[in-house]
Amino acid sequence: MNDITQISLRSYIRQIWIMPLLISLSATASAASINTFERAITFPEKAKVIPFLKANFYGNESDLNNLKMGLNKDQVQMLIGNTHFLTQLMTDRTWHYIFKFRELDKPDIICQYQIQFDEQMKVSGSYFDKPACVLHLQPLPPGTVLETQAPASAPVATPLPANAQLTLPTNMLFGFNKSKLNDLPEPVRDTLRTFAQQLKDNIATLESITVTGHTDRLGNDDQNLKLSTARAETIKEFFVLQGVDAEKIKAEGKGSSAPLTECTETERKKMIACLSPNRRVDIEFKQK
Repeated sequence: MNDITQISLRSYIRQIWIMPLLISLSATASAASINTFERAITFPEKAKVIPFLKANFYGNESDLNNLKMGLNKDQVQMLIGNTHFLTQLMTDRTWHYIFKFRELDKPDIICQYQIQFDEQMKVSGSYFDKPACVLHLQPLPPGTVLETQAPASAPVATPLPANAQLTLPTNMLFGFNKSKLNDLPEPVRDTLRTFAQQLKDNIATLESITVTGHTDRLGNDDQNLKLSTARAETIKEFFVLQGVDAEKIKAEGKGSSAPLTECTETERKKMIACLSPNRRVDIEFKQK
């Protein structure tokens, strides 16, 4: 059997397995679901999408699969970004997106995506505009092996770093006086996603994860303590959104009480630059 026949057979079996699920979900319009297809859902005209996103925005499957009921809008922004449509407002109860997905044996899929929020602005459902988009995110049932396909080897857990502490400068994590989830730039999210995956892969052997925020000595002690705590809580929230067990994570702020360096410069710009190592977030893990 040639490769094209094998791919076609896999695609066919995949569809006959998941299509009854899609039909069942479509038939129950009142049952809110995450990342499914519902014929009754309407989507805006594609012409209203923010122009630079129209052809270039590839969806992150991992982040979409981490979307859950009950997340607030800040958490949704952290996972998949702001709405892609020019006419959408932050107060709207529905947000719309256009994603592209890469398929190994097919052209890219272009999918419209809608997130619905309840009265408390918490996620109450999310929907794609066509079944193929759901099929892209839905894996075969665990343990399924096709006759034309060799059994897949078990996934290999990503080992934790040899150093039990990850230190990130806060000017890399946040802007000045910033501490919220949507303040984290995308390159930093990638670093944190990688570390979160390492923590998830090894969660059974981890006793605890501690996220500690620090500031320099400039400014008011109370404000520095609040800012360092808020930043630590944000990093914890990010890890939880990535699927790390919240009960294993402790977040705390220490303000300026644990400096790495002392500075004697009197010129303010030089002093701020000298104190930069003290402005950081430490992520430590302890194994059993």
